[in-house]
Amino acid sequence: MLRRHRGVYAALLTALLLAGCAPGGLLSKQTNIPCPSIMLLGEAERLTQFKEGEGRDLIDVRYEATISNLTLQCVFKEGRVEVIASFDLVATRGPAARGRIGEFPFFVAVTGPEDGIMAKEVFSSRLEFGPNRRRAGVVEQIEEIIPLAEGQKAEDFEVLIGFQLAPDQLEYNRRRRGR
Repeated sequence: MLRRHRGVYAALLTALLLAGCAPGGLLSKQTNIPCPSIMLLGEAERLTQFKEGEGRDLIDVRYEATISNLTLQCVFKEGRVEVIASFDLVATRGPAARGRIGEFPFFVAVTGPEDGIMAKEVFSSRLEFGPNRRRAGVVEQIEEIIPLAEGQKAEDFEVLIGFQLAPDQLEYNRRRRGR
């Protein structure tokens, strides 16, 4: 019987919290203010890691990874906006992979009203592939604080996400995209 009440209380609490998240909801103190935009940098949405050497055939692929499903939440505070960017990072082991752990460097950058890069940070996602598993993934979540000067709006900024690519990886993506 107690378990059933917990479910009812949990459902009621969830309903109240969701109502508070909606514009004009019970707990909302802000109007519907736009967040910064979020964008996946087109040529950096995919990462292919090859084994050492000159080979660039399918048999030379260690890992392939993609970034997708970008979302952005924001909270406005005095003089700043705090953003939480989330995305899926999914990787596949290739024929040349050795071991069960792959490292996948990615960046998060913020551009300002003049389209200049205000901040950029490189992170690395370490994925462990289970026994007899070719795919692994994670939902990454990054928090960023964007200071707002007088007269600036959050929508004047953009959050860019992509893999941190070496020059040869970028060139590979460009050639692949041109197919």
